[in-house]
Amino acid sequence: MMATRDRVRGMNAAFTTGQAGVGEMTPAKTPLRPMKLIVALLVAVVAVGLGVLTYRAVAAQPSNFSGQVTPAHTNYLNFVNDGVIKTMDVRAGQQVKAGQVLATEDNTIDQANLTAAQAEVTADSTELADDQAPPQANSQQQARNQQNLSRAQEAVAREQAALTLAQNTTQNSLTAESVVVNGRQNVLSQDTAHYNELCTTPPATQPVSSTNPTTPTTPPPSADAATCAALQAQLVKDNANLANAQAQLASIQSQARVEQQGDASQLAASQTTLQAAQSQTGSAPTPVPPATIASIQSGLAAAQARVVTYQQQLQQESIVAPANGVVADTAGAAGELAGSSGVHGYGGPAAEAGTLSSQQGSGFQLFVQPAAAGGGSTQTPAYAPVITLYSGPMTVTAQVPEQSMGSTHVGQAATLGITALNQAVQGSVGQIMLDPARVPGATYYDVVITMNTQPATLYAGMTVTVTLN
Repeated sequence: MMATRDRVRGMNAAFTTGQAGVGEMTPAKTPLRPMKLIVALLVAVVAVGLGVLTYRAVAAQPSNFSGQVTPAHTNYLNFVNDGVIKTMDVRAGQQVKAGQVLATEDNTIDQANLTAAQAEVTADSTELADDQAPPQANSQQQARNQQNLSRAQEAVAREQAALTLAQNTTQNSLTAESVVVNGRQNVLSQDTAHYNELCTTPPATQPVSSTNPTTPTTPPPSADAATCAALQAQLVKDNANLANAQAQLASIQSQARVEQQGDASQLAASQTTLQAAQSQTGSAPTPVPPATIASIQSGLAAAQARVVTYQQQLQQESIVAPANGVVADTAGAAGELAGSSGVHGYGGPAAEAGTLSSQQGSGFQLFVQPAAAGGGSTQTPAYAPVITLYSGPMTVTAQVPEQSMGSTHVGQAATLGITALNQAVQGSVGQIMLDPARVPGATYYDVVITMNTQPATLYAGMTVTVTLN
């Protein structure tokens, strides 16, 4: 109990004197007076202010970075379809205008197809116009009808003349042969009468004599046997000549009938054709059936579609500048195979180590992308663009480390020292690429800077020292 009291007394003494003995609690310090508190606050504020000023002074110091001159846009131009290069109309360093033809592919086949399709369109259009015209206004059809009528009339006249000529020729032949038959008949008759007169015993008469009233009297032949034999031979010859003449007359008559029948048949056919032509000419032309017109319209539409297709193919067989600019590079020459991927078997500028270009982008990124999954680079170009075109004004792409990005912003002023020209120009930050490039031990961002003025001899790829103000 006594010990407890002594400890209490000691604690009270410690609170009074501010000192504690062994085993005793140290009392709290006496609070500062108001004046001392104000002075301490002022000292702290001054210290903070000096720190801020020091940071601003350090931050305000210019930062220098490396960069390169880059075009605003890089266009990698290729043909749409595979084909053989026919012409390469530009060279590296050449200024070109938008719409200018830069290269062409061989288009011989497509040009021939287009010509044939256009001719088909013309023919179908003409035929459709004639068929759709009113029949009385179809002068072409009327002309054809009149031509057919004239031809039919000529055919009838020609066949009628042939028939008449055959009839006249036959009649003359029959007349001549009839004369021959009649003459030989007369000769035979005369020779027969002469033979009968000389060599034939006349019939016996029956006169009654006084001495022998029952015995007739007959005079003997007046010619001898030799004369009668000669006359008989002549009669045989006359009969043969008559038979030959009669046979020839029959042959002429038969041949004439056949020839006249053929001529008459041809004449009848020509007269039928003439009647049809006369009927066609005299009557109104028959309108073309709707099914025929629909068929012609279908063929015309198909031909027109082919014309459009071949025209598009011909357009795709030319490379045209999309904008004003300068040709940076060309790949391939006339006779080489090219297509939508570029010129075969040539890596080109897009395959250079340490670069990665993108269609219609800035065209420059100074650090390669990370390796693809499974190893290897993310870019494996097997072709080169047929034409690489820079368009738009030149810019500067700077590589800014991530620790400096906090003080970098769009619109920030910059001084650009172009090493090759030994010249400095002013510019400003126009774009900050948010796709970081990582290298061992550091991360960088591409910052695109526009130039207020552009030197005339400025070329893409020149080294630039960039100072961000």
